[in-house]
Amino acid sequence: MKGVKSMREAGIMTINEAVSEMFWRALKELPKKEREGVVTRMARDKEFITELLGAIIEQRGKESADSSFIPRRHTEKTGRGI
Repeated sequence: MKGVKSMREAGIMTINEAVSEMFWRALKELPKKEREGVVTRMARDKEFITELLGAIIEQRGKESADSSFIPRRHTEKTGRGI
């Protein structure tokens, strides 16, 4: 892998990424009722919610840097441009 700067550039997952992917896929594959039960339990866990909100805020900060984000979101919600 000469010249490759990171495992990600080489298309190789880290252990954390692989575990995350496994749990994400497992959650998505659950029947709706079971998935809702898991999500409800996560929503009741204050530590988890704090981490989730932090991740959402971080992601939204990246999205708002995209100047087309707000007009695109408005169009998607209303069906018309700004």
